[in-house]
Amino acid sequence: MAVTRVIYTQGSVGLSGLNAGCTWFAGSAITGAGVVLSGVQSANFTSNSPKQDVNSFGVLGAINKVQVEPSTATMELALVVNSGNGADTWLSGLVADAIRATPSGITVTSAGIGQLTQAILTSFQLEASVGAIPTLNLSFEGISGAYIAAGTAPTSATSAVVPVSTPDSFGTIYWNGTASGCPQTVRASWEMPIERINCLGSPINSPTIFSRPPGTVSFSAEGCDPGMFSSTSFVTGVKIGPFRFVASNVQETTRTSNMAVGEAMSTFNITSESTALNSTVTSNNT
Repeated sequence: MAVTRVIYTQGSVGLSGLNAGCTWFAGSAITGAGVVLSGVQSANFTSNSPKQDVNSFGVLGAINKVQVEPSTATMELALVVNSGNGADTWLSGLVADAIRATPSGITVTSAGIGQLTQAILTSFQLEASVGAIPTLNLSFEGISGAYIAAGTAPTSATSAVVPVSTPDSFGTIYWNGTASGCPQTVRASWEMPIERINCLGSPINSPTIFSRPPGTVSFSAEGCDPGMFSSTSFVTGVKIGPFRFVASNVQETTRTSNMAVGEAMSTFNITSESTALNSTVTSNNT
């Protein structure tokens, strides 16, 4: 029997279905077709329809299996940080929509994998390390949409030159004081949980989705210079590629160090936190 497969060259990930009034960047509301994300490395789609068994006296098995909670669906994406598709605008817009009183939501489509409707960004993480390409990881929650078939596999080499960030030009680390020495890795994470609210008598799979502020923001810097441990400085923001992500009212939460036989040197790690509502994502050029 012949087997049909889907591979990455047939895939694409797009953000579309922008609702009127969804502010994406710099106060402008757009309702166009959206963007196709550039530099996608992986996409993971999960759909969950919770069911509950109903048992009864005198019956060995369940007499029914019913759904009492809304179905959930998630999409997790991993991208290399690059300047394609107006990257400095769509991430800002996703964050702005997620913290609205009533998020508009979008449609996230990964051809050949799955689709989310009324999708809301629930978390993202930017990371840059020595010896590795900076990455951006995104997590969305929404409602499972229609399956979109993968595209036709290319029959000849195709490419488009897109500026990709590298460790030597990743950007800037913002410190609350004097910059600490020789960072090897920096991570910036943003999280905004959501909740589905339903009403008695309403369709189970038609809930209203709300965010649950204030959410959290965390920064982590790992390095190999004792200055990172002896200093009282901690990270309050980063510039990585086209993204500028900063927060206010940041406070240090942990400071650790490690030394071991056989290692070139000791390592130091500083973690700081704030709330998602105290953070902003803008263009690197801002």
